[in-house]
Amino acid sequence: MIIVYLFLLYLLVFIVFPYRTLQVTVRIIGNVIFNKKTIGYNIPKKGGALLISNHVSHIDFMLVALATKRKVHFVMYDTIYYHKAIHWLLKRLNMIPIAPRAKKNNLADFNQRCAKIINNGGIVAIYPEGTVSRNGHILKFRKGMEHIAKNLNAPIIPMHLYGVNGSPFTYSVEEGKFNSFSLFRLRKKIYINIGKPLSKDTSSFIARQKVLELEAESAYYFHSNKKNNLSKLILNQANSTSLFIDDNTSVSPKDLKKEVLNLTLFYKDKLKNKKTVILTISNELLFVKSVLALSILGKTIVIVSPKESANNALLIKQKSNSDTYITDHNLFTLHSLKKIDLSTISDKEKYSSLSFLATLKFRFSKKNDSVILFPNFKQTEATLDQLSLTNVNAFIQSVTSTHKINSYGKVLNLKDIYSPIGFLTKVALPIASNLNIFLNTFQKENLFLQQADTLIGEKQQVEELYAKTQKENWKNLKTIIVDGELNTNCQNFFKKEDIKIYKASGIDGVVGLLSINTPNYEGIDIAGHTLIQDGNSPKTYGRPIQGLALKIVDSNDYSKTLEADNLGVVLIKGALVMQSYNSSPLEWIDSKLMGSIDENGYLTLQDD
Repeated sequence: MIIVYLFLLYLLVFIVFPYRTLQVTVRIIGNVIFNKKTIGYNIPKKGGALLISNHVSHIDFMLVALATKRKVHFVMYDTIYYHKAIHWLLKRLNMIPIAPRAKKNNLADFNQRCAKIINNGGIVAIYPEGTVSRNGHILKFRKGMEHIAKNLNAPIIPMHLYGVNGSPFTYSVEEGKFNSFSLFRLRKKIYINIGKPLSKDTSSFIARQKVLELEAESAYYFHSNKKNNLSKLILNQANSTSLFIDDNTSVSPKDLKKEVLNLTLFYKDKLKNKKTVILTISNELLFVKSVLALSILGKTIVIVSPKESANNALLIKQKSNSDTYITDHNLFTLHSLKKIDLSTISDKEKYSSLSFLATLKFRFSKKNDSVILFPNFKQTEATLDQLSLTNVNAFIQSVTSTHKINSYGKVLNLKDIYSPIGFLTKVALPIASNLNIFLNTFQKENLFLQQADTLIGEKQQVEELYAKTQKENWKNLKTIIVDGELNTNCQNFFKKEDIKIYKASGIDGVVGLLSINTPNYEGIDIAGHTLIQDGNSPKTYGRPIQGLALKIVDSNDYSKTLEADNLGVVLIKGALVMQSYNSSPLEWIDSKLMGSIDENGYLTLQDD
């Protein structure tokens, strides 16, 4: 009976004070569902404003309610607003009806109503994308925002909701459906980032760019505060599917965990208290295991390709200040350094049995300070570019939020595993997902191509492989991810075979992946209507990867940000920027590239 009385009391209060009662209720529920952190600027306690945000779920209004205690007017379709059964309630909840596109003659009244509320000191919240994003990207901002703003005597306040994907009522790209309510999805950590107020004259394109900038900032804070390291990902990996495929032998997560933990014990004994170690291993599977083991131990790992010249190897030795290197080949010798030669050590010694207590100790190790350094000889002065755990975690989050990884099947990746982008796509990504990667493919590309569902590579690599292999070997391939426009012969053949091509771009030594095209979403909206959201624009390099902000500035005046489709210098910042390149990933970095971004967010780069 007490519960009944409390409910009746709540109902009475709700009838008398509907908005405040619902606001308190929503804030309580929101704090139960989300573990939120608000950063950036504060929403003004007084005065009107147009609040704009990305749209990632059907409960985004809860997040806005968590960001401010002020009364907020939300927008909803008039067909729902004027429904006889609930119109009285929605009217008292300060909802603003908007007509569907078929009733464009009513939009002027809607814009004026929004402007009147804001100019009288109220806050109106809109989602300029117009719909919940299904493909993991922030969609084009519609012009309706500009029509409301032109009548304002108040600012526009941008907001970004980060980390919401995966919580209840968000859309899962991987599963192709909305995430239903589940106790396992509760208390997900999210960031609500509120931006500096914008002028009412701000275009919808620039407003979208500002929201993307907030996303990049949130991604940095989110991933730099993560306690998991790369090795914890594999130790916590639950799936039993094949992970790496080496000469037709599948290595499952279970097998990899066991061997990595054993190898950790081996390296712990050999390396003692050494902080930095040079790793140059030609066997890619052994390379993966070694990186994971050294990561558990919190080592700084200097990656050196076995193909590197002896002179460059000596330069790396000087730059790293390491006195130890691990190898399985004799292509070059780093004199005066202690050598751990894996080619002379038996598997029994490398993978000796681990005790139960040692296993637990490694599993729950608090070390998360391991970093990976990659030599870069393309700069004026040779450098060691740092790929941090923040970079790795942000990359994994971005790709799994925008790609159906489980649809990629077996992947032949031609990228150099000893490069940042090769490491991210051939080591980090499969460990964190269901991606199955062929390893040790050197001079075996033709053999593995026949078994592959997806091919990842550079333009030259793909074209050379096409030229030297028989065309029937490509018959099983479904997807190609490449960093440039393929020649006409390749394009015609792949189109004929219905092989999808997605262009992507990166910048050596600065960011492993800059932008990428992704599959389109084709499905139905919440009302049951056909819904298509594009992710692929073949003539471009795709949208910037999540957690990385781009803006185009005037080449003669970097303080001048350009509007859509204008050619200028590409500036970047965010969690994907390799942190050794710049002391702060939250500062804009000159990419040294010329390009433009269209209204849908696709990047076009000017040819050299």
